Amino acid sequence: MLELSGVHDRSLYQLISEQGIYLSKFQDQFAVAQAPEHEEKHLGVEKGTPLLKRMRFSFDDQGNLIEYSEGDYKTGEHHYVVNYDG
Repeated sequence: MLELSGVHDRSLYQLISEQGIYLSKFQDQFAVAQAPEHEEKHLGVEKGTPLLKRMRFSFDDQGNLIEYSEGDYKTGEHHYVVNYDG
């Protein structure tokens, strides 16, 4: 059972590896898209603002999908950077 105390102090990949699951590979797909209205409000962007959309598929060493996530990024303010030390 996953212990959730202190969950905000660790990354998703730390939590996954603590369960004995190890990331073998991931694939990021990118598109330019408009964020849903609730995300526009949260990100503080005007309606229809184009954002970088990232879809991530992460797999363990058996080829099982262990993560699917999406993120919308304001690349005009911050570059999208990936650091993976497997």
